[in-house]
Amino acid sequence: PVEGLEVRTERRDGSRVTLLVNAARLQNGARTVLLAFQDITGRAELDRLRSEFMSVASHELRTPLTPLSLILQRALRRASRGELLESGTLERMQRQVRRLTELVGTLLDVSRLERGKLVIEPRTVDLAALSAQIVEDFQQQAPQRAITLTVHRGPTLVHADPMRIEQVLANLLDNAVRYTPEGSSVEVEITGGEESVRLEVIDHGMGLPHEVRERLFDRFFRGITDVTARLPGLGLGLYVAHQIVEQHGGTIDCKSEPGKGCTFVITLPAAKPETE
Repeated sequence: PVEGLEVRTERRDGSRVTLLVNAARLQNGARTVLLAFQDITGRAELDRLRSEFMSVASHELRTPLTPLSLILQRALRRASRGELLESGTLERMQRQVRRLTELVGTLLDVSRLERGKLVIEPRTVDLAALSAQIVEDFQQQAPQRAITLTVHRGPTLVHADPMRIEQVLANLLDNAVRYTPEGSSVEVEITGGEESVRLEVIDHGMGLPHEVRERLFDRFFRGITDVTARLPGLGLGLYVAHQIVEQHGGTIDCKSEPGKGCTFVITLPAAKPETE
């Protein structure tokens, strides 16, 4: 008998497929073999992505730890000599700790999502005011890029968890800043409405081909270009953002063409007027 044999082959259209093959001779005296084929292409791809994710995750977690360890060693040597720590040293330590905290937070969110335990606590939130705070924070972190906020017509109150929506918008802005050339702008536009509020994050980076857009919100997906492969990240930020927006009853999508930047579009349910 043959059990659990994985065979990789091609379909007629040229696409690759992974099959799980089991074979056994029937016990009826005849020379008959029963073959069973199971298409496990999706499972094999997920296993590959998980393996790649573990490699990337270990690298990403070490990345802030290495400089943090070096900074601490220098700080301890200076302290042993009775020297005072400079504010710049503490700021560098704080940046690395913040980065590590964000990475661990993303991993925890994925775990909660898979177990259906991610808590959403919606309330009435002014999306324009919340976005203005986040844009201001990012503008201070990336002064070499102009980040503008434009609020169009209509009310901008939404029924949402402000902490989670801040997480989503921060992720989109972080991606936009990474992929936008220095000196270019990133725009955030909000359009109010009675039923839903629309938020757009627009960058002027390299844009995305169709095959990348199709998988952009997949878990572990980090893109397929040389540029995206070199950038930090776990391939989980947009997956988590997509799940959070959907749990709010909203939508998130990406419009893009190669060389023409990206526009991420989010819609969230508008807050209902309170009745007396």
